[in-house]
Parts: sequence; structure tokens; C-alpha cells
Amino acid sequence: MGHVVDAVEALAYMPKCEHVEALVGHVYGYRLRGGNYRVLFDWDGTIRIVEIQAVKKRDERTY
Repeated sequence: MGHVVDAVEALAYMPKCEHVEALVGHVYGYRLRGGNYRVLFDWDGTIRIVEIQAVKKRDERTY
């Protein structure tokens, strides 16, 4: 889970955060890689508040 914590801490640098991908047609707005886990979150683009919706172990059903 250390990769997940490091990845979430990097969200402080949004929108210049590495390993973030916008999701199209998905309930969550963005995906962040953290090792074998994915952090699914929303971000409004202006305020430095990131709402984490889920942290899931990556598999064929993650997205």
C-alpha cells in the first residue's frame, strides 16, 4: 500500500501529477496508478480538493 500513499500524496501537484488519466464515460473522473492499485477520484480543476471515490486492486474489472 506504500505505492498508493505516495501516489495520493502526489495529487497535491494536480494537474501536473504523473500517472493520472482522465476516464471517459465512467462514474469516476480520473484514475491514478499506485503500484497494483488504482485510485479513482474526482477533481473539479480549480480548488485543491481531491475527492477519492475508491481504491481498488487492479484486475480485469477495475474500470
